[in-house]
Amino acid sequence: MKNKKLLIGAAIAVLIILLGGGTFFAMSKNNSAAPTIAPQPTAIPQLSADELGITLTPSTSGPIAGHGIVMKMTKLDGVTGVECELMYNYTYQGNQLQQDALCRKIEIKPGAKLIEQEMPFGTESSGHYHFDTGVINVKMIFKVTKADGKIYSAQASL
Repeated sequence: MKNKKLLIGAAIAVLIILLGGGTFFAMSKNNSAAPTIAPQPTAIPQLSADELGITLTPSTSGPIAGHGIVMKMTKLDGVTGVECELMYNYTYQGNQLQQDALCRKIEIKPGAKLIEQEMPFGTESSGHYHFDTGVINVKMIFKVTKADGKIYSAQASL
């Protein structure tokens, strides 16, 4: 009698395992059959430096004279905001290093005709500058927002 109850209990356990495993297998097969669609990166439209009137010139006056650049943008029709990144290579203890610096976000007021920003090659703290030396390959990348909400990219080199 005990063997018969044990045999029935074992049969029920095996049946539950088989049904549970079959159900799991069937569900996992259906889930894996669903195609996955990866998001595609959206290309950002490019504007030329000329289209925005961008010029980069060496700084010639003030506390960073000879140790920075002056960025000017003169064609601001339809532009509501500009963000930028300054990149350059410099020499430190005989090694070439790369420096990347984000510029502050520039909000363009309606009717503005010019934005100008001076940026040092190096760091500034409490009015004291520590300039990088041997600066080469100076480039700026711009993120430009237009009045219609569209975002564009531009770049300029010194």
